[in-house]
Amino acid sequence: IFIISISVMNLVTAALVEGTLENARMLRQEEDRIKSAQTQQMLPEIMELFDLADTDGSGELAIEEMHAIEEAGHVPYQILDRASVNSMTELFHVLDVDKSGVVSREEFAEGLLDILLRDVS
Repeated sequence: IFIISISVMNLVTAALVEGTLENARMLRQEEDRIKSAQTQQMLPEIMELFDLADTDGSGELAIEEMHAIEEAGHVPYQILDRASVNSMTELFHVLDVDKSGVVSREEFAEGLLDILLRDVS
């Protein structure tokens, strides 16, 4: 009787653990779907912000253009807050990963998406 009760207890424990792991996997998949949907919604807004900042139409942002958008009052404060920076100039330095002095359209989009979808504040 003692061995049977321990065996049944082990089976119940295994079933509970397996159910919990399956639930965690499903939650991760749902979070991934939500992030994907957020990305699809944010990308046009990010590209619109890039086009607004790219005043010379070169397809690249210089630090002067980032500073000009800040002076014009078009600062997206939620982006600055998520990036933990205080100004568009600081954001420029965060996005300019190759330190070329300009931020390309791809650097801008990938950098902002990375910042906005980051799990860590």
